[in-house]
Amino acid sequence: MIIPPFLISAGLIAFFMWLVFYSIRESKNIEEAKMSDESFVVKHTKIIAIIGIALIAILSIVVVGITISQQIQDLISGLLFYGVFGVFYLLGLLLVLLYVKCKVVIEGKNITAFFIIKKPYTFLFSDISSVVREVKRTYYGELEGMVIKTKEGRKIIAEGSQISYERFFKAIELNVNKEYLVGFEYGRDEYSMLKRNPAIIRNYVVESIKLLAGPPEMQLSAFSGRTDELAYALDGWLRVYENDSIFRRRYFSKYEYKLISDLNKSVNDLSADLFTENAIKTSPEWDEIRIQAKDVLSVLKTGQ
Repeated sequence: MIIPPFLISAGLIAFFMWLVFYSIRESKNIEEAKMSDESFVVKHTKIIAIIGIALIAILSIVVVGITISQQIQDLISGLLFYGVFGVFYLLGLLLVLLYVKCKVVIEGKNITAFFIIKKPYTFLFSDISSVVREVKRTYYGELEGMVIKTKEGRKIIAEGSQISYERFFKAIELNVNKEYLVGFEYGRDEYSMLKRNPAIIRNYVVESIKLLAGPPEMQLSAFSGRTDELAYALDGWLRVYENDSIFRRRYFSKYEYKLISDLNKSVNDLSADLFTENAIKTSPEWDEIRIQAKDVLSVLKTGQ
């Protein structure tokens, strides 16, 4: 016999019992915490830990049974057997650790992210540089999530299935500058519809380019005097599919998308004093924007 059955059995049983009690304690700590819109915890649901513990329990029974029955007689078989089961043990342990370790704690304006291995770090809502809201279609339905990036380049991901996701979503909307939010312009049903029908986005992109190519009177009337909204006329739609290369390949050629992106950059590079009513009507910079937009439209062959 390679490894004494008693040691393996005792070790697995002790580890399993510790894992169960540790998960229960962590679960109670979360449940007993007083949640509010200003103080809450975003984390995975219990089902993650339950699956992990169940997997480890099943493996423990199998390993203990085979070990005690002494069915493994040689070194190679032992290494292969314990190696394969070790991989699944690690998978079960990872699921449990995801539940007990990975979380985002919000206390007022402070956000603290906890990880399995990395040290936790704290930042403010004002430190956020972008939040991209995503809706993905899967076999089980649509899954929503947010990819949050800070000005220091750190990133955390919040999933719609997590506890307190709704609170976190609302806190992001209230405390983060709108220009840093992507995909927050619509309700959940409307945004999901847009993601399922990207052709709609293409039409809006083209209409936004037509607006930028149009005369000052049309541009000013489109936003009822909110001239600064022109800066987001095209940018908002492009950012929805910023990382969606399938959308770009399907509805625009590489050259077309580059022209659109260049136009968007030209608008974003305009200084704030060029978004007044007088500047939109008379500035040469806006005349150049209109010429550039018309050139893009001619390439897209959509007419004006």
